[in-house]
Amino acid sequence: MSELNRNRVRALRLLCTTWFRDQSGIARSEAVEGKAIVVKGFARDQSTLRFLDKALMAGSLSFKEAEVYGDADRLPMVNILWQQGQALANPEAVAKAAHAILVVQANQSFFEYLDLSKPMIKLLRGDHQPWESLGFILEKNSLEMDRIARELGCLVSMGMVRLRAPGRNAPPPKSQAAKRLRKGDPADRAMRQQMQKVMLQRRLEREWTQLQGQDDYTLLGVPANAEPEVMQAAAERMQKRYKKLSRKRGLNSSGRELASKIRDRVDAAADRLAQGKAHTAAHKLLESPEQAFEEGKRLAEAKEWTAAVTCLAAASKKLDSPDVGAWLGYAHFHDLRHSRKDREAKGREMLVLAESFGSSIAVRLRMRLRPEEARSE
Repeated sequence: MSELNRNRVRALRLLCTTWFRDQSGIARSEAVEGKAIVVKGFARDQSTLRFLDKALMAGSLSFKEAEVYGDADRLPMVNILWQQGQALANPEAVAKAAHAILVVQANQSFFEYLDLSKPMIKLLRGDHQPWESLGFILEKNSLEMDRIARELGCLVSMGMVRLRAPGRNAPPPKSQAAKRLRKGDPADRAMRQQMQKVMLQRRLEREWTQLQGQDDYTLLGVPANAEPEVMQAAAERMQKRYKKLSRKRGLNSSGRELASKIRDRVDAAADRLAQGKAHTAAHKLLESPEQAFEEGKRLAEAKEWTAAVTCLAAASKKLDSPDVGAWLGYAHFHDLRHSRKDREAKGREMLVLAESFGSSIAVRLRMRLRPEEARSE
C-alpha cells in the first residue's frame, strides 16, 4: 500500500470513529482550506460533507472534540465513508488472511446503514468464538471468500472490523468455567439484547426529529449537484434499511411505526427528485417521436431513469419498434418510483417481449442486467 493510501485509511478510520461514538467537534486538514463541523457523528451542512470528502481523498484529517452550538442540518456521513472505504478496499489481502481472527469493532446497528450483501450480513451476525479464524468461520457458515472479500476489505479500511493475527493460545480452553464463558450467561445476553433495542429506538427517534423540515437532498444525505446514480444508491440504501426496521420483531410498535414514517419520507423525497428531472426532460422532447426515443436512450445511459421512462413512454405511443420497448423495459427496471420487486418484474417482462419480436437491443440490455440481478439475489 502506498503512503498516500495509508494516510487515507488513517483519515477514514478517524472519521468513522466520530460516527461510531456520536462525537461533536471540528475537523481540519492541512491539505484542504477551511474546516468542518461534526455534530454527534453527523455533518453539520453541505459544506462539511464537501470538506470531509476532499480531506479523505487527500489523506489529511485531524479532529478535536468540542461543544457545537447553533442549528444544523446534521447530514449523515455514511455515504462518503462507504465510498471511500470501497476505494481503499484490498480484497487480495483479505483473501490471503484466512488464518486471521475476525474482530468486529462496531456496534451491529451501524452495519444496517451500509448496503451489505446477504453473505456479509450472515458473516457479521454469526455466533463466532474469539479463537476461530476467518477461514474456519466461512467454512462453518458455508460462505465463499470471493463473495465477501471486497466488502470485508471495505469494512477493514473503515475500522469497523479488524483481522488480527492468531495468538499462540488458539485452542479453546476445556474447563467448565470457560465453557460457560463461551456460551455466555443467559441473563447477560438478555440484558445486552434489551439495551440494543433501547439504543435502536432512541436512534430512530433522533433520526425522525432531525428529518423534520429538511429538503429532499438533505434527507437523502447527498449534495444538491449529486449524480443520478448517487441519489439512487442513497435512496435504495435508506429504503432497504428502514423497510427492514419497520418489520423488525425486536422493536416495539412505536419503533416500527417510526421506521415506516421515515421510509415513507425517503420514498417521497426520491420520487420528487426523480419527478423533477422527468418534468425537465419532458419540456425538451415531443417535437418528434424519434427525438423522444433518442432523448430517452441518452437519459437511460446517464442513469436518469424516471426522465428516461417519460421520454420512452412518449416515443412508444408513436413508434412501432421493439427497440423502443426494450429501452423502456430497461428504464422501468431501474425506476425508483416503484418497489424493487414490481419495477424489476415489469422491466424484465418488457425486455423479454421485445426480444421475442427480434430486437437485438433487448438481448444486449438483458446481458447488462445480469450482474445487477446476481447482486440482488
